Amino acid sequence: MRISEVARSIGLPISTIRYYEQIGIITDEYVLRDQNNYRVYTSDIIHHLNVVKHCLAVGFSIGDIRSGIFNP
Repeated sequence: MRISEVARSIGLPISTIRYYEQIGIITDEYVLRDQNNYRVYTSDIIHHLNVVKHCLAVGFSIGDIRSGIFNP
């Protein structure tokens, strides 16, 4: 999936997905590179980001998620 497809499916801005990748919430296991070196996300990214969104909704902070308290 391209980043725009992920953003549309999950209801997050592309900038948020990129930020999550920068800070390590989205790890390399979810991101591949195509022949043009564009990011291509595995289908598991949808579940991963849904869990992240749920954790944020119930009160976990980005710092909690990032530090490993949360591990989907």
